[in-house]
Amino acid sequence: MKIRLTQSYYDRANENLVRFEKTHDASFLLYAALEFRMGIERYLFMWLAIIHKPMNKAQQNLYRARDLKNAVLKIEPEFILKLEFAKAFCNAASIPVPFTSPNLDELSEIYGQLGSYLHAIKSPSDTVENPKWWETLSALLNRTKTTLSPLVSTEFIWPRMNEHGESAYQKFRKGLLTYDALVALLKTKPNGEDAENRSTIQP
Repeated sequence: MKIRLTQSYYDRANENLVRFEKTHDASFLLYAALEFRMGIERYLFMWLAIIHKPMNKAQQNLYRARDLKNAVLKIEPEFILKLEFAKAFCNAASIPVPFTSPNLDELSEIYGQLGSYLHAIKSPSDTVENPKWWETLSALLNRTKTTLSPLVSTEFIWPRMNEHGESAYQKFRKGLLTYDALVALLKTKPNGEDAENRSTIQP
């Protein structure tokens, strides 16, 4: 079976939302929740695989968003900051890469909330027979769609820094460079020459 990417889970979730609109069969909302949830899991797993090669057996067996998030941050405590650096390099090198930094806490929170709807029903009057339950799920699905939309089309880029890149990153992380100043610095080699084609980052 072909391994599905985050985009395919996202697309299938949206297909189920469309089916719900056409049929008003609320079960399609649950199918959408499942697809979105697996999409979040896949997205976080991809980042773990990118920043830690090769993955050990314990890492390969992770699937909960919270555990994947914690594993990513344990390996790279400055994960988000390094993604901003990667984005700055792409801007400096005029590389048209669609890229959005993820909010790991929000993804983990949404993952958990979606999961609460994907269990066997124990109290129908409080859940499937309660319109408020479905309204809350619908609102959560809309939030999930909005959150994932910019992420599913983004590139997975990670900085592999040379000496010049490492120096620039350290200044950025210490607050000595604004984002725009970082972009300007990355456009130059240490000797001041233009360096748009320099390989500071390997996607």
